[in-house]
Amino acid sequence: MEGGHFFDFDDWRNFLVYWKGDFQYKETIKSFLSNSQWKKLRENIFGNFFRLQSVKFSGKLMHCVLLSEIVSNEPDSMTFKVFDRDIKFTRDAFHIITGLKSYSSLDMKGLNEKENRLLRVYFPGKDKIELADLYSFISSRPHGTTSSFAGSDDDALKLATLYFVESVLMGKRKNRNVSEQIMKIVDDDALCASFNWGSLAYETLLKSLKSCLKSNENDVQKEKEKEKDIDSYTLVGFPFAFCVWIMEVLPIFQEKQFVNFKEVGYPRMLCYSEMKSPQFDALCRKYFHNKKVFKLIEVSPFIPVEEEDTQPLCVEEPVSQDQGSRSSSTQFDEGVLKEIVRRLSESFKKDLQAEVTRVNQKIVVSEKKIENEIKDLKKTLGSKLDTLMNMFGKADQMNTDRESSVPIRKYGVDDHCRATERTGIFNQDAGGVERDYMDVHAEGQYEREFRDAHLDDETENIC
Repeated sequence: MEGGHFFDFDDWRNFLVYWKGDFQYKETIKSFLSNSQWKKLRENIFGNFFRLQSVKFSGKLMHCVLLSEIVSNEPDSMTFKVFDRDIKFTRDAFHIITGLKSYSSLDMKGLNEKENRLLRVYFPGKDKIELADLYSFISSRPHGTTSSFAGSDDDALKLATLYFVESVLMGKRKNRNVSEQIMKIVDDDALCASFNWGSLAYETLLKSLKSCLKSNENDVQKEKEKEKDIDSYTLVGFPFAFCVWIMEVLPIFQEKQFVNFKEVGYPRMLCYSEMKSPQFDALCRKYFHNKKVFKLIEVSPFIPVEEEDTQPLCVEEPVSQDQGSRSSSTQFDEGVLKEIVRRLSESFKKDLQAEVTRVNQKIVVSEKKIENEIKDLKKTLGSKLDTLMNMFGKADQMNTDRESSVPIRKYGVDDHCRATERTGIFNQDAGGVERDYMDVHAEGQYEREFRDAHLDDETENIC
């Protein structure tokens, strides 16, 4: 059913992922060419591939994504459900990643009638050759030695380009035949410069990705390591581009534990190097099967690129000198690049505005929260301060009252007693004055006790 997974989580199994292409293709080719030839090769249509530090990819990461494939009726793409969101690997994505032009159709007509000059001149007597024959030819003729290649500079570049296409873009094993059609295309400078290499590489890779985990399909690529009894499959094409696409749409895998990422622009593959090999179980446990983090992981939709108006050059059409001289070092149209930059800028602005809005909302909420907390704190502290002030106020009043009513000197006692006799022992009553003998007696007793006590204190303080 469309939209359903091919493999449930319970059916996921660890596989070894192989690629039989030449990881050391740069060293192989560079030793074959002179410095000037090497420089010229880096300026041709495949120049960006010779600027890559490495084409080593993360097989376990790719395997987890391939296990996440969902059923789709689109033959020209692959759709995956990762972290509960759909992502799609397309021809446009491959174009942005590699910089190779990729049209909707691949035209290979008219090649059967062309002569295979490279085969006739450098491999005489053979109807076809294996990639191992081409590798042996190149690696046994290092430049600057007595066995250096004796042909022309152009033929040296053509043989080097042929080896790159077969061992890297096609990702062939060395025991596979070299394509006669590709040999003829590479031998024609104008046709090689305008050929639809992006579609050839994309369709080769896509076919391999679609079939590598399906039963009864891709028997050539699928293999079993009998001595280890470990499930495995071998990819053809250029799987490094697929791994770059995964890291582009799932930026969490751009972190240092997965790859060395450095933003350099386009083509996107130049941003990635030194891809690591995380363990399958760790990837499943921490990411692909951990539903708690699904909503926390960012998924970036890959920016589509509109098809260019220009069409691939048909091999049957004559090529003018002007057309043949317009070879590009990247096959990457400047207008497309500007459009990509524009869309990226718009996307960045939208994301930035959304982030600013989100941060401002958080600031408002935080300010309100702090304001309420300050009010509560003031209220709590105010009530406690009032209680403390009341306590201190009462204590001060008590001390003041005591000091004002208790004399501390002998003469003060006499004055106090006389003042008490004048004002305190008489009560004004209606109709007359009455003497309160009980008060007079009590005050006289108090006066005598207080005077005796203070006189004793003053006597003791005299040295």
